[in-house]
Amino acid sequence: MSNLENKDLEGLAKEWKVIDSSLNNHKKLVLGYSVQTVDPDPIFVGMSKKEVNDYFEYLCDENDKSTAFNSIAAMEALFFLDFKTRTRKKLKDPLSRKMRENITSLKPSLEKEILKIWKEHHPEFKSKINKFSGLLTYRHWFAHGRHWPLDLKHRVDLHTVFKLCRELVEELPLKRM
Repeated sequence: MSNLENKDLEGLAKEWKVIDSSLNNHKKLVLGYSVQTVDPDPIFVGMSKKEVNDYFEYLCDENDKSTAFNSIAAMEALFFLDFKTRTRKKLKDPLSRKMRENITSLKPSLEKEILKIWKEHHPEFKSKINKFSGLLTYRHWFAHGRHWPLDLKHRVDLHTVFKLCRELVEELPLKRM
């Protein structure tokens, strides 16, 4: 089970699956596909089959968006944890030294400072880090209430987000306390 304070990708995947499965099972109950007899939830009384399907499609989409957001935030946290570990432990590798020399702020910018140094020292990951940077716009939009039109070059898809975050975790030499 994932820690409620620090979400990990595996925990997020399990949570998404449970919620997605639960939503699909509940939809079947509401639509009468189950042999079980249940009292209908008042929210569904008077809804057509299409309206019920649309509502559950909306809920599944919200689950996807929330899990994508949490995956991006978890990856963001790993980059900050890596930064703190490298600077506090005064690690001697070139990436750690560069972070200590160039980032003096107690709250550095992930995009402008941390990820920039990562790309300089590990150009083999530049493409994936750039893709992750592009996802931060989505994270900001989601975190701050989704009150403006989201203008992205690429559609944010849960499975693409999760795949990218998993690859970054597995491939980057991230340090942890």
